[in-house]
Amino acid sequence: MLASMWASTEQVVVLHFLSAEADKRRDDLFYADVETLFRLGRAHSRRIHIHHGYMPFELQLKVFHDDRWTVETPAFHPYVNGPKRPLTPFGGGT
Repeated sequence: MLASMWASTEQVVVLHFLSAEADKRRDDLFYADVETLFRLGRAHSRRIHIHHGYMPFELQLKVFHDDRWTVETPAFHPYVNGPKRPLTPFGGGT
């Protein structure tokens, strides 16, 4: 699934999973562990983000296409000169 999404996007692929840390599980659902998601994301990019802080038993994997960096500036390219647009809360309000 990730390979297909990767091929059809240009910036980032975002996937949501139920966490393997869930207290209660159902047999008909898939639960992902962080280590597996790390390996899955790194198979496509060096720049990944695993977020396990927005809900207690869910997690999110972001895999970014732009994973450029240089030895002189060891940060991923989008962070070298700061964001290109101002960061605003959801909905664009203040």
